[in-house]
Amino acid sequence: MLLDFRPFGCMNVSVTEPILIARIRRALRKAGEDLYGATTEQQRAKGLGKYYLIDSKGVIEKNVDIRILARELKLLRPWETLSE
Repeated sequence: MLLDFRPFGCMNVSVTEPILIARIRRALRKAGEDLYGATTEQQRAKGLGKYYLIDSKGVIEKNVDIRILARELKLLRPWETLSE
């Protein structure tokens, strides 16, 4: 049974992008990985996308969607949404 710890009477809670990135980075660092944001120049030159993942050997994933990654890592609760 999955418990719902949503605040009483609360439909959705907005999470800002910097907060979500901090959550992701904390979780990834435990596995020896990290999330980086690419500059516009890097996005064009290397095709990294807005965000990419690295480990000790280099880039392991390009064009990372932080919403999807956060849900996969269970860092974004069902009642939380990424604010625009």
